[in-house]
Amino acid sequence: MALNMSVGLLGPVVASVVAPIMWREIELGPPRQRALFAVLAMHARRVVSREELVEAVWGLNPPATVDSSIYTYVARLRRKLEPLRANRAPSEILISAAAGYMLQIDPAQVDVRTFEHKVEHARRLRAAGRLDRMVAELDSALRLWRGAALAGTAGPFADVERARLHELRFAAVEERIGALIDMSRHAEVVGELSGLVRRYPLRQRIRSLLMVAYHQSGRTAEALAEFRDVRHRMIQELGIEPSDELQSCHTRILRGDLAAPRRTYAMPAEERPSRAGSAEERPASAMPAAGQPVYAAPVAEGPAYTMVAEERPVHASAAYARPAGARSYGRPADRPAGFPGAAPAQLQRRVPGFTGRSAELEHLRRLVARADSSTESEAILITGSPGVGKSALAVQIAHEIAHRFPDGQLHLNVGGLPGASTPTTVEALRHLLAPFGHQPSWPADQEREAARYRSLMAGRRVLIVLDNVESADQVRPLLPGTGSCLVFVTGRTRLSGLVARDGARQMTLDVMPEADAVTLLREVIGSRSADLDQAALRGLAAACGHLPLALRAAAHRVAIGSCTVDELVRSGDLLTYLDVAGDELSSPRASFSRSYAALRPDEARLFRLLGLYDGAHLDLLSVSAVADTYLDRARLLVDGLLNAHLLEEDGAGRLSMHRLMRGYAKERSLAEDSPAEREQALGRLIGHYLRAADSADSADSAESGGFTGGRPVRAGQARD
Repeated sequence: MALNMSVGLLGPVVASVVAPIMWREIELGPPRQRALFAVLAMHARRVVSREELVEAVWGLNPPATVDSSIYTYVARLRRKLEPLRANRAPSEILISAAAGYMLQIDPAQVDVRTFEHKVEHARRLRAAGRLDRMVAELDSALRLWRGAALAGTAGPFADVERARLHELRFAAVEERIGALIDMSRHAEVVGELSGLVRRYPLRQRIRSLLMVAYHQSGRTAEALAEFRDVRHRMIQELGIEPSDELQSCHTRILRGDLAAPRRTYAMPAEERPSRAGSAEERPASAMPAAGQPVYAAPVAEGPAYTMVAEERPVHASAAYARPAGARSYGRPADRPAGFPGAAPAQLQRRVPGFTGRSAELEHLRRLVARADSSTESEAILITGSPGVGKSALAVQIAHEIAHRFPDGQLHLNVGGLPGASTPTTVEALRHLLAPFGHQPSWPADQEREAARYRSLMAGRRVLIVLDNVESADQVRPLLPGTGSCLVFVTGRTRLSGLVARDGARQMTLDVMPEADAVTLLREVIGSRSADLDQAALRGLAAACGHLPLALRAAAHRVAIGSCTVDELVRSGDLLTYLDVAGDELSSPRASFSRSYAALRPDEARLFRLLGLYDGAHLDLLSVSAVADTYLDRARLLVDGLLNAHLLEEDGAGRLSMHRLMRGYAKERSLAEDSPAEREQALGRLIGHYLRAADSADSADSAESGGFTGGRPVRAGQARD
């Protein structure tokens, strides 16, 4: 007995029992159990051997318990498919055979088979010259798709079949658009083709269709621009020229001899052929046997297309239209957000009482607008010193634009949390893939996971926030390969490699202006701030160096009454006052320590010794004296501290350190350097200033009146 079941594989794997007076969705269980069901459904009414099931679901290296797993999955599926079946009674739906199992349902009830048949039927209609009917049949076929094929399943069968179905689907989209162009409906497809080019910039068949559509719409300049763009991309990224078909299309447009579109008119119903074998009248049952793929018609295509394993529906009109009273596969609008298949929404919550940063937000909005108009993969960097509010700003702008990314928003703390190890690249990729139902490859393979990640992101509108990035190499594999996604990267270092090599756009975040700092203090202190005058709050803001993390920690102290504003301002150890018990993320000292720990030993030594200097600015000669090294070596050490945002340099080459950072550096020097080392460093600095003053006095008495200090010398080295 064949069960009247509807099986959906063109999206999340689902199944339902359909009857005149009832409808029942079948719970298919965890991913591997769903994958086993999908294999049986794809080969309905055919015995699938145990060996085939093992290889399809687990691959060539199955676990030792695979036999037990298959038995358990089959037993569970039988209970779901036949809830009224008596114990020990043989199943009439999922049947055991000597060599394996068979799902006893009509293959036509599996949406993949319906899709394949409709695509084949559409091609027969084209061969018969019925382009209008062909387009209608392809529209009907594409409406069957509900998302990525076989979503929620894993294993070799799912990977291979998902790629095959994606190619068949894309071929159907291309053939449908080509037919519309042949029917002189080119103006209708320009928008859809433009979107496809943005998602798949190296898909040459789509480019040629868009060039023809532009040209026949009177937009020849844009058609030629498309060719220039794809040729540039292919040479730069692949080192090859476009295909002969694309180059021929370009040449014909230049010569003005592109063939006029073929007009095909609908034949009146009374004049249509009525013989049984006609393309229009061929019965729906004339479909390929289960398991036999329908191959796309030959399409001139270069090797530049990377298969996308999962994607969103590519046809704009492919929303599933349900008849009254029917229920669709997939996730209805009222399905909870956590339901499998829902777009991930991982953004951290906005910082309560977020204040100021209006200029920075406006600048980021401009960068986002520029990224929206680009077809390239875009990354926006927000860098700055520890505690300056990089993550808070990234989350703020991400929430503001999240609605533009309907396929999801991802967040990953790339640098790890305090006390936890930094995730490896493979772990980071798996974290980003997991919300889309991807099972990790085994053994761990970074290149394979990175390829799956780029394939998954291609064509999706996903917003990605990569927080606390420590190096360009750490984040580079996490950048999508196409321009449909936007990435925000926050980092304590400059991440110059992402700017120089990957074209990222950078914004360096500074401390807050005084007015915004005072506003933030009032916001966090709350009602107690009413008793505080503006001057007192300005003094506290200055003591905190206008650093947002320090401002919040200080305001919290005042808000809970543990100390007064005056006590904080007059404190000789403000960093200790700003420690937040049990919460390292809110402590300026802990934030500074993470950056300090990433320094090289010689950079860390210079950082500590510079903390001993209480002046406002230093020049490179002074740093050379403190470090007891040559000028070029001092420059390298300074660059390391500048890269970590632990030191600042103005346009005149003057170096300075944030007041709280200087306190932390001095704290580390007292803990790690001997009294003799500290005394010698200060002695070298004083000696440098004395020699500089002596040179200045000599210059004042010189006839030229100018400074003639000569070449830079190493500290302690005699001058000529």
